[in-house]
Amino acid sequence: MAGCAELLRVEHEDSNKAPALTLSDCHVSAQFEGLGPTARVILRLKEPAAKAWRTVLAPKGKLATALTGGKLVLRPNAGSLPKAPLLPSHSAGNNSNHAWHWDASSATLHIDPADPTLGTADARCPTPERGGPIFWLDTLEVAPGALITPSAYWTPRPGIYDPIAQACLTGWSLSEGARAVMHAGLGLVITAPDAPEGAIFDISARVAGHSQHITVRGAVRVTDPARHPLAGTWSETQEKLCSGGDWRKPAEPIGELVFKANGAFTLARVPFESYFDYWGTYRHAPASGALTLNITGGNRIPSERSAKGRGRIMPSGELLLEGLPPWSAEAGGAVCSRLFRRH
Repeated sequence: MAGCAELLRVEHEDSNKAPALTLSDCHVSAQFEGLGPTARVILRLKEPAAKAWRTVLAPKGKLATALTGGKLVLRPNAGSLPKAPLLPSHSAGNNSNHAWHWDASSATLHIDPADPTLGTADARCPTPERGGPIFWLDTLEVAPGALITPSAYWTPRPGIYDPIAQACLTGWSLSEGARAVMHAGLGLVITAPDAPEGAIFDISARVAGHSQHITVRGAVRVTDPARHPLAGTWSETQEKLCSGGDWRKPAEPIGELVFKANGAFTLARVPFESYFDYWGTYRHAPASGALTLNITGGNRIPSERSAKGRGRIMPSGELLLEGLPPWSAEAGGAVCSRLFRRH
């Protein structure tokens, strides 16, 4: 699952500093207003993000002058959300089409996007003789009511992913019976709030610039976060020795630990393309935190192929794993507890 991944950020156009505001996909609900490729996109902020944005963008907030002066840019982290200036909602009629507008009273962002297909003729669409397009490598797991922002890539060979311009993607569609709605121009998808656990559907689009009919397609599975709290991609940040002491920074942190809602997991100390140190299956009881890992394959398989411990989500949103063996040499003693942050 995507977890609390960064959805977008707000930057000052005259500054190379850190983003002034960010918004994760956990703190927003989305809807489309109207039909066709230019239907309005509305993002409604949830707490505590709504309060943070209201404070910073208020008339006396630190970004008030930049907001009213048109100096802010909303930049999506990935996918098909449009990059555009951020303006106050009351400026919507002042030559500000295709800009994001902030409405503090409702804590919403909205945009009336341009039709991306109008730029297809001028876009540099991929025309390589080998390879093909993808959205993602594995089935994408999302929660009911989630916003999906597809990014397409052309992969001429394994490990190479060249971004495909939004204007090169046309004919967006969902598979029959999909419990979701789609923005016809941007390819954005919102899963139904009541979509059942395990519902599967496909997102598809045509890739322009080819004499033959080429389609990019990605599978999506709806999963309930309450039933699969560990599902997502995690990176280790801290560890604690079995002998006690304070939390410390790992000498060789686990760079990528992925739990899938279907009961599979992968681990890579140093993530690289599709490489994993090992993989397997897991069982987790959310109420007790009991966690069992079983390794079924890999490139660096440890001697112990199974382990039992505990895994729970902390109030901070971090993942705490306790009682599992290190499965690798540890500097300074055995490690019994590990903290991870979600990607």
